[in-house]
Amino acid sequence: GGELHIQGNGNLSTVHLGGITSVGGNLYLQHLLNINSIMGFQPTTIGGNLTISTTGLTSLSAFQNLTSINGFVSIQYNNALTSVSGLSALTSINGYLAINNNNTLTSLVGLNNLTSGITGLYIQSNPNLETCELSNLCSYLSNPVETHPRTISGNKTGGNCVNQAAVLALC
Repeated sequence: GGELHIQGNGNLSTVHLGGITSVGGNLYLQHLLNINSIMGFQPTTIGGNLTISTTGLTSLSAFQNLTSINGFVSIQYNNALTSVSGLSALTSINGYLAINNNNTLTSLVGLNNLTSGITGLYIQSNPNLETCELSNLCSYLSNPVETHPRTISGNKTGGNCVNQAAVLALC
């Protein structure tokens, strides 16, 4: 019914959350230096914000059943995360979507079913992010910046996600 914070343990490599299917408030996975897997956790809803900021996590497969988040989504400073495909069931959020400073992330495929609730879009400083021309993001970007704030910058040089103009060109 409340918040769940897992943060700041340099020795923790695996988190086992035995059958939790929802979090009533915010979910924070932060400053986990050696975490490489989350087990036994298959949430379908998160009642607040979702923040994922780790060093060793390579996959978001623990979130494969997640359909809604009643807050913002922040995926940042994940040095080993290569994909967000574990979020493919996510259809709605109620806040901004921020994907920043993920050194090995190459694609946003996995967010293609997210169709409602984005109040801001921030995709920045992901040096290997090459692909982000998803139809739902294109729909968001087709709206005026005054009502649909966004920043897309500093992603892979030469990729179609390097900046907003490059994304819009492919949309």
